[in-house]
Order: sequence, then C-alpha cells, then structure tokens
Amino acid sequence: MTLEDLDNNISPRPLGEWYNKHKIFNRLNEILDFYDSIFYSSCNFSDILVSGKYTNTQSSIYKSIKGTIESIKLLFKNGRCNDAFTLIRKYSDAIVIDTYISILIKETEEKFFKDEADLKSITNNRIRQWICSETPLMEEHPTKELQRISKTFPTIFKILKLDPKVKDSLYNQIRNICNDNVHYNGFKNVLWNDIDYIDINRDIAIVLLNNAYTCITFLVALHFSFIYESHPEYFASSDYGDYLDYGKEPPKGCERWVCPVFQSFFENVIYLYNPELGEYLISLDQMDLHRASEQSG
Repeated sequence: MTLEDLDNNISPRPLGEWYNKHKIFNRLNEILDFYDSIFYSSCNFSDILVSGKYTNTQSSIYKSIKGTIESIKLLFKNGRCNDAFTLIRKYSDAIVIDTYISILIKETEEKFFKDEADLKSITNNRIRQWICSETPLMEEHPTKELQRISKTFPTIFKILKLDPKVKDSLYNQIRNICNDNVHYNGFKNVLWNDIDYIDINRDIAIVLLNNAYTCITFLVALHFSFIYESHPEYFASSDYGDYLDYGKEPPKGCERWVCPVFQSFFENVIYLYNPELGEYLISLDQMDLHRASEQSG
C-alpha cells in the first residue's frame, strides 16, 4: 500500500487547515520527488563489481529513504510528531551510510582499475559483507567513518558546520532534538505523540512543524550536496542518450545538461536554503548546474 492509497482510504485526522497547510508537507513532497528521481537516474549506473549482488547499491538506499520520507509525512499528517522526529533521525543516519558507501565503492574501484587490488580481494569487501548481513557497515559510534566523510567533503563540512566540535551547529541541534524524541528525554516528547495535545496546544505544534521543516531541509541539502559532488552523472538529463537513440549528433556540451527535476530542486530548495552551498556546488563545474537567474531562454 502506498502513501497515496492511505490518503484515499483513511479518513483524515481531526486537525484543521492551521496544521494541514503547513509548509512542511509541501517540502516533504518535494523531497519525495527528488528521491524518486535520483533512484531512477542512479539505476543507469552499476557498482556490481564491488557489491556483487545489486546493480546499484545506492539506488536501493534512495528508494528506502523515499519510504522513510513517506512515513515521516504520514506520521506528521496524523499528529504523531514524536514518532516523526525519530524517523528524521533515521533519515540522518541513512545519509551517513549512503555517503560512506559511496566513498568505499569509489576507493575500491580505483584500487582495482589501478591494479592495486585483484578481483579476489575485492569480492571480500565491507560492502559485500554488509549486503550479506555478515557484519555491520559502521561502528556503533562511527568516529572513523565520519572522519573519512569529512576528509572527502571538507568544503561541505565547513559550509554546513558539520564539525561535531561546533556545539551550537544546526547539525548538532538536529541530532539533539531527534535523540530527545527517540529516547524520551523529556515528558514533553511523550506528549508530542498525542494528537489531542497537538490540537489543543497549537502554538507548540507550529513550533514542532517549523523545527521539522528546518531539519529535513538541512538534511536533504546535505545529501544532495554529497551525492552531487560524488556522482554528478546521476544528475544528467536524458538528452545525450535521446539524441543518440534517434541517430542524431548530440549538441556540444549536451552531456553536461542537468535533468530539469534536479535543476528545479536545486533552485527552489538547495540554493534558496543556503546560497553559499549552492555557489560551491556550481563552482565544482561538474555539470551545467546554475541558479535561476542563469537560465537560458
């Protein structure tokens, strides 16, 4: 059953427009579209050399994340704010896992193609062991893994203040509010799952929704940036292949065109949220990613 099926078959909870028209629901829809699109685009590329089982490991992760976002939306629609925040924490963890996997895959493939590792040694890597449920991919407290991510994306870490030593960083605040809900660190976290409490205390409910909006926008901006810097090819439009399929010569530079879905998401979500981050992604010059004012007629 899909979220649309649930929308059609379950009567809405007794919360009015003051709640149901909050901007978080539109933002969640935008994020759902992003993960749906990145799932399909990443399926065109294979990491089976490393994974040994799935054509593209990350595409499976993107589809799973889309499911988590659907669940977050459903929980908020039903006034279960405490449960929704626990899944935002899960979303955050999924971003870390996906990013770490991307690093390991690239590292392993580079070693193989540089003849620094043979096929036999590659078939017994951490990703395959994790896929086969033989061992966890990351430690319970993944300090070393997070250090690897920070060294791979130092500019993103700096712009978004991801260094755990920065105590008042937004990332730490997001982790703290999510952890409070996961572990019931206050009685208020219990109340935030009570729809009657939410309906009566509308001022608190709006603060919760505003906080959740900030959390998910920050996290999707973070993930978009990690993916784009690692795999700009996932963001390519289909034009280059379409020209070839019709027996035509692709226009010069066509391979750098960005799929309209990703360009729109970049303009309306990523760049508006953090222009400095947006400018950094543009400066990578990997694809023809641009701000809205640069659109050609």
